[in-house]
Amino acid sequence: MSNNESQQLIEQVTLELQEMKKLGMRVPFDPSKFTDAQKAEIVEYRDGGLSISDIADLLINLA
Repeated sequence: MSNNESQQLIEQVTLELQEMKKLGMRVPFDPSKFTDAQKAEIVEYRDGGLSISDIADLLINLA
C-alpha cells in the first residue's frame, strides 16, 4: 500500500469513527490523533481484509 493509499485509509477510518461518535456510540479516544503505531496497525488490518467499519469496531474494542 502506498503512502497516499495509507493516508486515505487513515482518513476513512477517522471519518467512520467520528460518524459513530456523532451517532452516540462510545469511541473512547480521539480518532483524529492516531499514533504512528496505530496507523500501521490500521494498514495491517486492511491488508488482512477487514472493511473500514470492521477496523473502526476493532479499534473501539481494543481501546
